[in-house]
Amino acid sequence: MKLPFIKLIYTSVCFSLLWNIVIAQIGSPFISNYHPKDYNSGSQNWCSAQDKRGIIYIGNSNYILEYDGVNFRKIPLPKGTVVRSIDINSEGVVFAGGQGDIGYLQSDSTGKNNFTSLLNEIPEENRSFDDVWNTICNNYGTYFLTDNFILRYHNGIINVIESESSFHLMFPIKDTLYIKERGNGLVKLIDNSLERIPYGNFFADIPIFSITTTDNGHLLIASMTDGLFIFKEGDEPKVFITEANEFLVKNLVYNGLKLNNDLTAFGTLKNGLLLINQDGIIQTNVTTSSNLLFDAINNVSLDHQNGLWATLDKGISRIEPASRFSFFNENDGINHLVYNLTKHKDILYLATSEGVYYFDDNAKNAYSEQGKVIKFNLIDN
Repeated sequence: MKLPFIKLIYTSVCFSLLWNIVIAQIGSPFISNYHPKDYNSGSQNWCSAQDKRGIIYIGNSNYILEYDGVNFRKIPLPKGTVVRSIDINSEGVVFAGGQGDIGYLQSDSTGKNNFTSLLNEIPEENRSFDDVWNTICNNYGTYFLTDNFILRYHNGIINVIESESSFHLMFPIKDTLYIKERGNGLVKLIDNSLERIPYGNFFADIPIFSITTTDNGHLLIASMTDGLFIFKEGDEPKVFITEANEFLVKNLVYNGLKLNNDLTAFGTLKNGLLLINQDGIIQTNVTTSSNLLFDAINNVSLDHQNGLWATLDKGISRIEPASRFSFFNENDGINHLVYNLTKHKDILYLATSEGVYYFDDNAKNAYSEQGKVIKFNLIDN
C-alpha cells in the first residue's frame, strides 16, 4: 500500500517542476493558511506589515497580532477596538490606527511590544474620530487617515489636515500620498500640503480602491464600479482597456499592490486575488479553489521574501506569486494519480490512472468574470 503513495508524491513533485518549465504563470501558487484558531482571535483581519527583523504584524478585529514565524502574540489597543491599518517607518517603529485611536508599538523592560497611544497628543478638538483606514509612513512623517481629517505625526508633533468634504482612502506612491476626497476627486499630499491635481475631479464620483504605478510611472487606478484607469498627471485619465476590467467590477476590487516583477495584484471581496501583467492580461486568479482560505481579501502586502500576505474576512493567507513552482489539483480537472507527462505542439498530456488528459497552452488565459475556467480534459477512448 505504501508504493502508490510514494509514487504519488514523486510524480506530483515532478509534475510541479516540469510544469513550471513548460508553461509559465499557469496553476495555483503555494499558499500557507492561518485559521482564527491558529492565532486565537477574531476571524476578520484588515492589514499587515513586516519589520526589519522579519516579524509580521497583522491588524485584527480585536488585536495587533505579532507573528515571529512560529507563534502569534496578541497586543491590544487601549480601547480594545479593531486595528484597521499598520505601517512601519524607516527606523523600524510600528504605527497603527484603530477606531478612535492612533499610536505605535514600544517594547517594555522584558522586550515585549505594547501599544502606546498618541491620542492625547492630538489637538483636543480633533480627538473624536472613528476608523483610521490608512496608516502610511514616508520621509515626511506618519500619516493617519480618518473620514474628516488626516493626522500627520512628525518629530513628536501632530498636525491636522482637514478635508473640504470627507476623505475616502489614501495611497502612497514614493513620498507622495494620493487621496480620494469625496466630491472633489483625486488630490495629493506632499509633506503637510494638500494639493489639487489637474483632471483629479474626473474621479469625483468614482470610488477608488487602489492606486499603483505602471512601468512608465503613470498611475494605475482601480475603481470598484468602473475598472482600471491610466492617469498621467496633467493629462485626462484614460480607461485601461483590459480583460481584467469586467472581473474587477463584478467581483468588487478592494485593494491592489504592485509586486516586485511585472505583476500587479488586486484583492477582491468576492473572488480572491487577481494577478495581471503590465499589459492588463490576467495571469492567474487565486481563490478558495486554489487553497486560499477565504475569497474576501481586505488587504495585501509583501514580505521580504516576496510572499504576499492577504488579510481576509476569515483568517490570513500567505501566497507565493513569485515562486518558480505552482500546483494543480482536482479543481483543475486532475482527479487521479499522474504517472507521466509530455508536451507536444503547445498541448500538455498527462498519463493518469484513469486515462490521458490534455491541456491546451493556447487557452491558458481563458478567464470569465467568475474567475478561471481552465480545466484538464479527458481524451475519450
